Amino acid sequence: MKFLFSFLFAGSIIMKCTSAEPCAGGDSDTFAEIATNPTCILNKCQGDCDSDSNCGPGLTCYERSGNAAGPPGCNGTPENNWDYCYVHSECAGGDSNEYVDIDVSPLGCALSKCQGDCDSDADCGIGSKCWQRSNDDAPGPLQCSSGTPFEDWDYCYKLDDEKCLGSGEMTFSYLVSGTDKCNFASFAEKLDASKSELCTDSGEKILNDLLGSDATDKIKDLCEDAYANTDATSLFSDISNKGFEFDNEYYSGGTFWNYEIETNDGDNNLKDSSARVGRVFREEAQRSIIDLPTYLPSFDPEQDGCDMNAAFCCWSQDRQARDNNGNCNTPYDSQCIDKDPGDNANFCYADHSRSSPATHVAGGFSIFGDIQNGEENIEGSIHCHGFAWGDDARDSSSIYKGNNLFFISMYDHMYTRGYVRNAPGSAMCGCAENMAVVTRADCTEIESEEEFKLSYDAGTSVFSVELLRIVDVDFNACNGVDADGNDDNNDLESYYRRLVEEGRASQSNFEKLQKILVGTDAGKCNAAIVEFMEEQGIVQSSTSAATATKGDSKEVKVIDPAYENASEGGDGDMPDAPAEFVKGEFETEEASPEAESGLDELDEDLKVESTTDAENLIMPGDGARSINNDTSTVSEGKCKAYCDRDATTTWEEKCNWVRCKGCDQCDDLN
Repeated sequence: MKFLFSFLFAGSIIMKCTSAEPCAGGDSDTFAEIATNPTCILNKCQGDCDSDSNCGPGLTCYERSGNAAGPPGCNGTPENNWDYCYVHSECAGGDSNEYVDIDVSPLGCALSKCQGDCDSDADCGIGSKCWQRSNDDAPGPLQCSSGTPFEDWDYCYKLDDEKCLGSGEMTFSYLVSGTDKCNFASFAEKLDASKSELCTDSGEKILNDLLGSDATDKIKDLCEDAYANTDATSLFSDISNKGFEFDNEYYSGGTFWNYEIETNDGDNNLKDSSARVGRVFREEAQRSIIDLPTYLPSFDPEQDGCDMNAAFCCWSQDRQARDNNGNCNTPYDSQCIDKDPGDNANFCYADHSRSSPATHVAGGFSIFGDIQNGEENIEGSIHCHGFAWGDDARDSSSIYKGNNLFFISMYDHMYTRGYVRNAPGSAMCGCAENMAVVTRADCTEIESEEEFKLSYDAGTSVFSVELLRIVDVDFNACNGVDADGNDDNNDLESYYRRLVEEGRASQSNFEKLQKILVGTDAGKCNAAIVEFMEEQGIVQSSTSAATATKGDSKEVKVIDPAYENASEGGDGDMPDAPAEFVKGEFETEEASPEAESGLDELDEDLKVESTTDAENLIMPGDGARSINNDTSTVSEGKCKAYCDRDATTTWEEKCNWVRCKGCDQCDDLN
């Protein structure tokens, strides 16, 4: 696509009245040096003139730089840096719309319209300018409508003093950098800086005259087309070049990129096995547009993109030594087994259903806080890092979001730092709404530099924009703003707040993101857990128990979705209460110290897997057991379902739990 801007401007005819006498020597075909500031009127081939007013009638001052050639029609060697008067007559042929090739360095005449080869405006007649062409294929002046320009010759064209854009033209390309640079405002500003001083119209008026009242929207569409039609693109699937299954499993936390650890002998070296990542960074990521991998469930689970315009990764392991990141060390066989990344966040909880297409886990959840004791950060070291993008498709943060994902997930953290593996129940990387709830994440933003060509074809009235090349794509720590308005860099929430303040992202999406990145203040992680558990109908209940609180110290109420819906007429009849919930069904008994110990272990090890199993719900009342009180209404003769499901604890340990003592496996051990 080409943008040719035509600016037609009238030249000026200078009328001179002089009272000084002609210099001695008269007209000559040989250079003559009269004076640097002559008091007489210079004749042909005499110098030094400063302007046409120093020259006699019918003569023009030929300005030179250094040892440049002198004016046509003068022989000999001109003085260095001196300017000379000469006869500026039109070359034979006069004005024409047909290309005429006079000479590569025409002497003795001024080139007329469509004549060449000119080197500067001085080679052209009065009211004309030299149209510079950069190569053999570059177009010549549009007013030269017949014939073909010769090789890389330059040709004169006539100016028009009636309008800024018309039968002549001007073409240009320029570099722009920063956010949202392909737009009406930047183009108008460039026109203001590029147009001739003879054109009194502003760049904004020129664009509106060309495109009409909806010029801003038309340029927006042209810019989107320029990005969509550029050849400077790369497919995300080509990075690993291993196909959908590999890419999907990698972002879920699998594949040998995540699982393998280098040996002391050098086998499973990460830089070797992921060598393509380094090559893509050097050759593609900084020079092309990489698409976001919407073919992967983690990044487009419902075929509508990322809902919040944000994504991040969380890693739980370091597999590479000697990179000053994490605590993997050498020798690998003993010092790099289950080592940690640099800790910059806390896991709160993972809702397995959010990442089910990627992790292949249909439901359930994992909790990473101790509500009972008010403890957080119990999961060990994790590292989270993400990015966000503006709503405008032309925003560099949006255009290069695939580049940013590649840089963060594959190059900067895996290839460079060796950070790998996911948290249980969550994808390793994905849209924010598909990830585990965490306290925070680091952040990378894009700064790009691109070269656009704007063209206006006066003959066909076609205006176009072309993205010629991507000069550079830089990956920088995000500049953000905290809740108090202070600068807060390298933080995803703060960067998103800045996008909102700049009008590049919505407040509603920002508030949704804050439900995923809950903040680092003490208690916020556990408050998010309590709120999530309440939504599942699972609560902590006891007068003697430590009260689980959210930010406003509100006690969590027991909610059973099935009962609540039925009481409101939602699903029909009330469901039957499980037998163990019916008051008086079982006799209460004093819990033994052994039972208390077993419950402590249960609190630590048990992960609640489903809220639809009424057998695992704890309801208030005389017939219910509180997690924290000293009585139990659960019969030791009944084996709980979770005793079988828990595959992480031996039966020798589980049989010490009150709720598992009635299992057949415990009878066998006795």
